[in-house]
Amino acid sequence: MRKSNLVVGMMVVVLALGGLSGCGGAGGSATGPKTYPVSGTVTQGGKPVDGATILFVSTDGKKSATGKTDASGRYTLTTTKSGDGAVAGQYKVAITKFDAGQVAAADISDPNYAPPDPNKPAPVAKNLLPEKYASPETSGLTATVKESSNKIDFTLE
Repeated sequence: MRKSNLVVGMMVVVLALGGLSGCGGAGGSATGPKTYPVSGTVTQGGKPVDGATILFVSTDGKKSATGKTDASGRYTLTTTKSGDGAVAGQYKVAITKFDAGQVAAADISDPNYAPPDPNKPAPVAKNLLPEKYASPETSGLTATVKESSNKIDFTLE
């Protein structure tokens, strides 16, 4: 009986400490990096870009954050949990938008289904944005995330 009380007591202490570790600051956690809110819009030709993926990669290559644009071209970055933002610092940015219709899931229940031919290349989704934006190294897009709320907009050619 005494041993089970000790185990229960230890579990209570561990849970209490775990609960306290989640308290504090903007984004991040006791085990993860401190993050700051980052949002903005992506436009091309004066129009919002819907369904684009935006990738922030720190200039040292050690940190990254990602987001997806909505119908208004708005995005919110995520590092470890949805919408938590990004770690403060300098970033190179990539933006892609792939045509999901180009690569459809196979329906193996279809009586006309035939497995893919291994001698033919698999279909590749087409990037609908200029190719230069697909890599943080070639996009020419950069961002600075500050230790506050950040609004960072991107205008594509």
